[in-house]
Amino acid sequence: MKGTSFFNILILWNMENPSSKILAYSPNWVGDAIMCIPALKAIRKVYSGCDLYMLAVPWVKEVYEFSGIPDYIITYDRRSLHRGLKGTYKLVEEIKQHRITTSFVFPNSWRAALIPWLAKIPTRAGLSRRFRQLFFLNSSAKPEKDFKLKHQVFYYLSVVKVLHPDIHKYEAEVTRTPLLSPGADTKEMGLVLAEKLRLKPEKPWLGLAPGAQYGDAKLWWPESFANVADRVAKEYDAQIVIFGSASESDIARRVMSRMKTRCVDLTGKTSLKDAMLLLHHCKMLLTNDSGLMHVGAALGIPLVAIFGSTDPIHTGPFGDPGKTVVLEAKIGCHPCFKRDCPLGHKQCMSEIRPDDVFESIKQLWEK
Repeated sequence: MKGTSFFNILILWNMENPSSKILAYSPNWVGDAIMCIPALKAIRKVYSGCDLYMLAVPWVKEVYEFSGIPDYIITYDRRSLHRGLKGTYKLVEEIKQHRITTSFVFPNSWRAALIPWLAKIPTRAGLSRRFRQLFFLNSSAKPEKDFKLKHQVFYYLSVVKVLHPDIHKYEAEVTRTPLLSPGADTKEMGLVLAEKLRLKPEKPWLGLAPGAQYGDAKLWWPESFANVADRVAKEYDAQIVIFGSASESDIARRVMSRMKTRCVDLTGKTSLKDAMLLLHHCKMLLTNDSGLMHVGAALGIPLVAIFGSTDPIHTGPFGDPGKTVVLEAKIGCHPCFKRDCPLGHKQCMSEIRPDDVFESIKQLWEK
């Protein structure tokens, strides 16, 4: 151990001590929570026998409950219970009670790095962004220069790499798809829920996810969703089921108003966990770049994903390539990463034709 710093000794002790308590600070979006799963699996590999705590906002914690990877989930309700200085103090005191030894901070924000520091967690690892490594992180690394050319999954893995440079030896195992493998009881729970919602398990389901949280530039046209859904329903006697949050109910109504086929609108009517149970029964999913797209890919559901303002290289569906089709328009302004089209025409969406989408679905459906 000669020449080894106290900090490195502490890291080695945490790895070898089965009673280590690790806190993983979750990203705040459903899609990012899914893309963080390989990093959590990597933590499980390098800290064998540890207690893994997840700090997550309410709207993503169900991803981790469904995954079964963390041992404990600490809910960070920053809009209510943990709002403001008093709420932050309450959260920090709750974290302190667990005597966490190491934290991995996956979001890039100052606030995300501040919480483990306030909780006096001895080892606080994250990427060097916004100068937070100068104050709140005591182990950090710069993001790899080509991180924008890689999938976001590998960005989150690089956070674990800060403390474990040899994490690459587990990479193939922890990124194996599908990322989520529900058990037989999950399927049964989905069937029970389907019957309660008067869905028809005997028919093949085409799931639609016509919404997206980031902005209008990510949304394919409602009439195009309706066109494809009608054709799939007619061709395969499929039941059409629309998924999404309450905030996406208006988009669902716009799709339904343009459809000739009757469909089931579940927007705002299920929890995320229930939506995951039902998505598991879909024959296929047609989706924008959204959290539900990432959920579908993680469950191994065949899907066709429409990309407009965003880049599938970085945030595409992380699933079996044989089960996923990504459609994007290769025009000069794509990807712009804007919430709304800065040119006002959404040409990137207009150039993705319903005929092409239907043919992509047909190829996957008949495999």
